[in-house]
Amino acid sequence: MPAIFISYRRSDSQDVTGRIYDRLVAKFERRQVFKDVDSIPLGVSFPMHLEQMLKKANVVLVIIGPTWVTATDEQGRRRLDDPNDYVRLEVEAALRANMPLIPILVSNTAMPKASDVPPSLQKLLLRNGMPVRPDPDFHNDVNRLFTGIDHLQKLQEREFRKKQSPDSDVGPEIEPKAMTARPAAKFKLVGLIAGLIAIFPVLAGVILCMGLAMQPVVSKSDILGRWEAKGKVYYNFEKFDALNVVAAGKSGMSECRYDLSRSQLRIKPREDRNDLEIKEQTYRLSWEDGALRLEPHDGVGEAFLLRRDMTSVGEKHK
Repeated sequence: MPAIFISYRRSDSQDVTGRIYDRLVAKFERRQVFKDVDSIPLGVSFPMHLEQMLKKANVVLVIIGPTWVTATDEQGRRRLDDPNDYVRLEVEAALRANMPLIPILVSNTAMPKASDVPPSLQKLLLRNGMPVRPDPDFHNDVNRLFTGIDHLQKLQEREFRKKQSPDSDVGPEIEPKAMTARPAAKFKLVGLIAGLIAIFPVLAGVILCMGLAMQPVVSKSDILGRWEAKGKVYYNFEKFDALNVVAAGKSGMSECRYDLSRSQLRIKPREDRNDLEIKEQTYRLSWEDGALRLEPHDGVGEAFLLRRDMTSVGEKHK
């Protein structure tokens, strides 16, 4: 949260500064906004208190009204020409500290000319400022000021993180012991764990592919013959043509066409059997304890085993 220091001259802009202050404390915490009337304790040296307040502040608002330049003291001397003038001391201290200063022009006041201010204050006129106009524009202008302060705070936070970066040439603004709380070994361990997590899916895929590659391939000649499923349904793979299509296929439930390619079996109803409630399906083929395992390729449905009909094998050898 930003800490805001308000510099103003009471005889010049006390009323409008009070309105700006009320809006600031409504958006930010009251303890984050410093203004002379409410912030300076009794009996405290103003220069010392000013120095302490500026060290805490992130931004300084310099309120410039119609008489900010021309205000005079009881003897008729211009206040800005007095080296001990409080407003002059505030602005000079902020400029020396190279703090962000925002000139706020109120009551339709124009930015002063360089010839209107002492040389020690001329750098203030180079800072980008903004007007805060009377009603009905007052609240819209203050909202724009809030946006500018928020943006300035983000830039300051980004610059601070940049200074704290290990790659920065600027030394950290914290004690060296605090930097040792994050040893390099800890980061290496975290990086190693993150790397292992990242490559785990790749390793799993490689292992799966190796496992599949090591499984025995089901060839065309392996499945020729008749096969039983649960002792009732059987498939009779008779022969194949050059396109790996079973020329004739029969089963105890229906007649289908079987396409065999890359250990996959595609069962497709014959065109002359449209009356059967058979859906086209592709199965992955593999061996399981001497049986032929058919597993739906799309994962829908249950896998089942086909066991060779030994009767047909005996008939073949007669």
